[in-house]
Amino acid sequence: MFRTKELLKEEYTKLEDEIDVHPLQSFAWGELKKPNWEPVRLGVFEDDDPVSIFTILTRKIPFYGKRFGYVPRGIVVSEGKYLTGVINQLSGTSRQLGLTHLMIDPDKEFGSGLKDHGSGMIERVYREAGFEPSGPQ
Repeated sequence: MFRTKELLKEEYTKLEDEIDVHPLQSFAWGELKKPNWEPVRLGVFEDDDPVSIFTILTRKIPFYGKRFGYVPRGIVVSEGKYLTGVINQLSGTSRQLGLTHLMIDPDKEFGSGLKDHGSGMIERVYREAGFEPSGPQ
């Protein structure tokens, strides 16, 4: 059973090294993006064990009044078997945050959970969770 919780600075920075996040998912990067973006730092846990941490950068859409989220170079998981569950948690969390759109920019070569070595597993998991690739394919 997975649970998601917002992490404090100390919790997030401690887990950064354990889970091997991309530099654009670091606590420091979220701070650098302020004040134009509001970072929301989350951890996904199985029981009490962390399986993923990520930052959602949120921003108000001008003239629309709604918020959207962006996850740069995420999602990284401690083991590939957690990817589907973490993406599902992220989808639910984005709704709880009131985000109308969520863009994820996965870095397939960084982090243990995203190295699919051409198997297509990552793309399949994202598509099954309702995400679609953008840009040229």
